[in-house]
Amino acid sequence: MLYGITNIIEDSRRTNISLPNGRNLHIKNALYFSKSYRNLLHFEDICLNGYHIETINEGYVEYPYITKLHLNKKESI
Repeated sequence: MLYGITNIIEDSRRTNISLPNGRNLHIKNALYFSKSYRNLLHFEDICLNGYHIETINEGYVEYPYITKLHLNKKESI
């Protein structure tokens, strides 16, 4: 367990995330917090798996999304 002002991180370990089209994202040090409502991906893990983070604007809101080059064509995941 990691300690700080409050004990929120309960565990850490390796994990794999299955993405659409059978792709997998391998994370070396995923942090676990059972009361979390959202999951966080580490930027370095995304890049080490050959993916890139970009942003897209829809109206007045900016959203991040993950892309990867496949056969010299950028695909959004």
